[in-house]
Amino acid sequence: KIWAQTEVKLKEYRAKFEAEWNPVCESILTKMSSVAKLPWKTESINAHLVDCVYGASSWIRDVVFPPFPIIDIEKKLLAHEIAHILVPDYFLKTKLQNLGLDSAISHTIVDLIAYFGVKEHVTDPERRGIMPNPNYYVQVSKLHPIFEDCYKNPDRYQNFDEILEQIKL
Repeated sequence: KIWAQTEVKLKEYRAKFEAEWNPVCESILTKMSSVAKLPWKTESINAHLVDCVYGASSWIRDVVFPPFPIIDIEKKLLAHEIAHILVPDYFLKTKLQNLGLDSAISHTIVDLIAYFGVKEHVTDPERRGIMPNPNYYVQVSKLHPIFEDCYKNPDRYQNFDEILEQIKL
C-alpha cells in the first residue's frame, strides 16, 4: 500500500521537476564545467528520485535525491550532487592536500560550482537553500569571490589548478 501511494507521488513530482529541469540542464552542466574548468568525463548521469532519503548522494554515474517542495532548491540539490561527479572527492581532496590546503573546503568548492551552475535558472539565487550557507560551508565567504570571478570571467583561469592556486593565495 505504501509503495502504491509513494509511486504515484514520485511520478507526479518527477513530471513536474523534469518540466523545469530538462530545458535548463544542458546550460547548467555547461556552466558548471566552465566555472570549474573541468571537462565532463561522464556521458550520462542517472538521477534517482527516492522518497526515503535525507539529503542526497552521488556516485560515478548516479545521483540519489529526495523530492523537495521548492523546485529551485531541488535544482540546486541535484546540481550539487552532479558537481560531485564533475569534481570527485578523491580528485579534489588530493589536489587540495598537495597544495597544503585544508581538504574540508572540498564540499564548499563543490557547492559553489553547483551554485554558479544554477544561478541563472532559479528565481531567487540568494534564497536559503540555493546560496551556499556560510554556517555550513567552510570558508565560503573567502571562496565565493573566487568562483564568482570564474563565473563572470570564464577566460581568466585556464584550468582547475589555477583556481586552486588562487584559493591558496
